[in-house]
Amino acid sequence: EGGSPADEARVLMAMGDLEKDTFQWDAAASYFREGRRLWAMVPKPKSDFHVLLKLETVVSVSEGEDAAWAVLDQASLIFDNIGDIDGLGDVAILRADLYWTLGDIHAALSDYRKAASLYQSAGNRQREALAVVRAAEFEVLEGHNVEALVLLERAESIFADVEDPIGPALAL
Repeated sequence: EGGSPADEARVLMAMGDLEKDTFQWDAAASYFREGRRLWAMVPKPKSDFHVLLKLETVVSVSEGEDAAWAVLDQASLIFDNIGDIDGLGDVAILRADLYWTLGDIHAALSDYRKAASLYQSAGNRQREALAVVRAAEFEVLEGHNVEALVLLERAESIFADVEDPIGPALAL
């Protein structure tokens, strides 16, 4: 059975993110719309910035590229103002995803590296490792296989440190 509308909204936004990651844009948009509908029913104060700002929807560029960048800029300012380094890492990941959607591999790589650094500063080792894996993927796309291998070895080490059973498979 379902939980609170806030919990369900978070799950739907995560499902939308998964669909987006597998290029299922229509399914992703459907999850995002339903997540926002449920989020509207959540009593105030509302505090989940990802849902409030529709962060996970920006990569689909459904409201246009300028609107997507504006959402990310707004989120970055909010997370910076409240000192949420994990949130800034999340924004860097989403910026990288948006750059990738727009075909700018070099900029995407730069923001994946930035996200890894932010997560490292925040002490969020698991998210750091995931960002490092993404950066490695883009190093390969840039033709930098040696750099990619170094990053994958770093990610594998982090996953081992945090005892993540799935992570090492990502770093293979």
